[in-house]
Amino acid sequence: MISHCIWIKSVLSTCPENNVANDMQFIVNLKPAAVFIVNNWDIWMNQQGSCVTWTTEEERVANGNKVLDAFVEDIKTIKSVGTKVYVTNLNVFGEKFNPASMYSAFGVVEERLKPVKRSEFRSQYKELIDRVESRIKSTGATMIDLSDDYCYNDSCEVIDRYGNPIMKDSNHFRPFYAPAYSFSMDQVYDGL
Repeated sequence: MISHCIWIKSVLSTCPENNVANDMQFIVNLKPAAVFIVNNWDIWMNQQGSCVTWTTEEERVANGNKVLDAFVEDIKTIKSVGTKVYVTNLNVFGEKFNPASMYSAFGVVEERLKPVKRSEFRSQYKELIDRVESRIKSTGATMIDLSDDYCYNDSCEVIDRYGNPIMKDSNHFRPFYAPAYSFSMDQVYDGL
């Protein structure tokens, strides 16, 4: 069983008008062995959607914290029925991963194929990463970093060893990549 966010809409019961509250009720009633929640935290927390709106930076942070607090309560509810919970953090992404940015009118641009530094990404998104990861840890859910699948130490590859882009845009894995290279999700199966 997997629950995930819908484009710029929050997850689980934090945004009832998105009908995502039904996910929570379904999970609680079904009591699955595990739930794996994949979130696009940057989009969800930093771009305005139907449940996350603001006019100032202070409102953005306050509204984001309110949504994160509701998310924490949902995770606690799921865990209270005996379900193991796995949640992704903010994995390394960006325009360098977008295949369209790897090419010019003259072909592949080698400079654009260089790995992304994980430390630079984490520094750039530090505020959001800290907020999200601290909330996930506070629930006792298992945090999964999908970056572990394509980053080695501080180097995050934008293409695989055969020269294929890892992502189909700036932040979504290509369908061939996930089953062939993704091992971070194995811990979900191992935990069952």
